[in-house]
Amino acid sequence: EAIAILLPLVRAYPTEELLWARVASAAALASRWSLVVHAAESAMRLAPTRDKNAHVPGLFRGLHETGRDEEALAVLRAGLARITNPNERRAGLVPLEIPSTLRLRALRAVTELQPKDVETWALVAEATEDPRERARAREAIVDLVDAMEYPSSFDRTRRLDALRGRAHDAMIGLEPDARLRALLDIAAVANDGEKDD
Repeated sequence: EAIAILLPLVRAYPTEELLWARVASAAALASRWSLVVHAAESAMRLAPTRDKNAHVPGLFRGLHETGRDEEALAVLRAGLARITNPNERRAGLVPLEIPSTLRLRALRAVTELQPKDVETWALVAEATEDPRERARAREAIVDLVDAMEYPSSFDRTRRLDALRGRAHDAMIGLEPDARLRALLDIAAVANDGEKDD
């Protein structure tokens, strides 16, 4: 019903970005993915540069659902290139409602183009099943936060989680007695989660 109402409106007012965005949202709910792609592309074309990235997740998903993953990743890369504000969320451009393998590819693209984005490194560490990639992501988090003059509480928490994850992985192959000793060593320097070294 929403699509039936909106389509005559966008035909009458084809230069209205918000109408196209509404069509894209309604079409996604109805799983009409070709219409999602058309509407999201139209909305993005009409949007001023500062607002174009609002349409990236919807267009990404629409492209994926129509079998065009490489185009979806290209849209993501173009969106990342538009980001100039260091506080803007990069990971927010990657939709949640996509397969985990494609989401990981997209997160990797973010870290390649925006390698100082701590949030995305943390998401890569969670998403990957490759222990080497997880270790690299955790090292990146620790290094980036250590290099910050005034890290946010979110970044300090991510650093702490990375250190905890690294310690956990280091203990996986240990015998029970050695694992207990390692845990006691960590507990000896811990202070209710306030100290991360």
